[in-house]
Amino acid sequence: MKVTLKFVISALLLISVLSSGCTSIESRQSSVKTKHSLETGKFLSRTIRHDNYEREYIIYLPEQYRNDKALPLVLALHGYQGTATGLALETSAGLNNYAEKHGFILVYPQASHFLDYTTNNKPQFVSSWNDLAGNKSDGPLGPLCTAESEIYACPPECGQCNKCHWTACHDDIGFIKKLLIELKTELNFDPARSYLVGFSNGATFAQRLACELSHEFAAVVLANGRLSRGYNCVPDSVIPLLQINGAQDTVVPFDGSASSAGFYYTPAEKVSLDWAQQGQCSLKPESWQRKTAQSADLQCNIYQQCGATDMEVIDCLWVSGEHTWPGNRKGGGWCTDAIQMDDISHTPQCEIPPADKEVWGSELIWQFFSRHRK
Repeated sequence: MKVTLKFVISALLLISVLSSGCTSIESRQSSVKTKHSLETGKFLSRTIRHDNYEREYIIYLPEQYRNDKALPLVLALHGYQGTATGLALETSAGLNNYAEKHGFILVYPQASHFLDYTTNNKPQFVSSWNDLAGNKSDGPLGPLCTAESEIYACPPECGQCNKCHWTACHDDIGFIKKLLIELKTELNFDPARSYLVGFSNGATFAQRLACELSHEFAAVVLANGRLSRGYNCVPDSVIPLLQINGAQDTVVPFDGSASSAGFYYTPAEKVSLDWAQQGQCSLKPESWQRKTAQSADLQCNIYQQCGATDMEVIDCLWVSGEHTWPGNRKGGGWCTDAIQMDDISHTPQCEIPPADKEVWGSELIWQFFSRHRK
């Protein structure tokens, strides 16, 4: 009877182990299926909780996305009062089309937002990124705005806003840090080919992210945006940089003069020079031309001969450009796709850009990204 009992116990233990193994295998298979089941060619909405707030981000996977092939990833940041889907559809006039053309993943984080009832008689949608400079009044080089500057709506989480204050106070760096961790578990992308691009306030935040999270990105593009005067920063580690600024941009003037709203930003040349110096590049820039740049009315300089062979800093001035995405003549991204309508109100629905619309800025940005890896 004792032998029989031992036999039964052993058999039960063996069955338990085998069942556990099967469950583990099924769990792994289920995980793989989840990754494979991600829909391609459309927006996917996701949320992540950070600092007691639900933060949204939008994923776009090109049709060629597969779980067995890691693709490059581009993190794209919208501008002030913009939306994640507004950047994709209106600001860039179809950045998703270039993801399809070149085979990269796009992730569009959404900045924190609120409805402002004080500026106009009707509620106005306001979104912004905390770049750790736009919510201050003064800096090492003096006031960040003129005495006659416009007064921006104060984000509720900031409490009492001072003069020159126009951006959020949330921990946006922490949000992006947590988001990147989440993306590494959800998506199959190549961490050595992770890139960052921002437009306007998204560019000021992209510059800050490059300085704070330099190990995460292989290259950075700033389009019509730099940090406030006196708050310029450079990354701890070497990151190639491309700037594209409009010579006719009065919202964030390329030369550091006061903007039309009365605010001061770091001159584009200063940003490039500091990054070049950090990268141990020759501080004598040379003219830089590519076919895309030549046909787009661009004047570009490049800092090269750097300490790292892959390092370069390119500063492009779009001679006829205003405060728009490079290659697109209009569109601030102040609209929303239907997938964001439940979370964002008081914004019109974006129009879908044609799939064959060519935007030289998006092409140039990808050409730059594709030359670099960590």
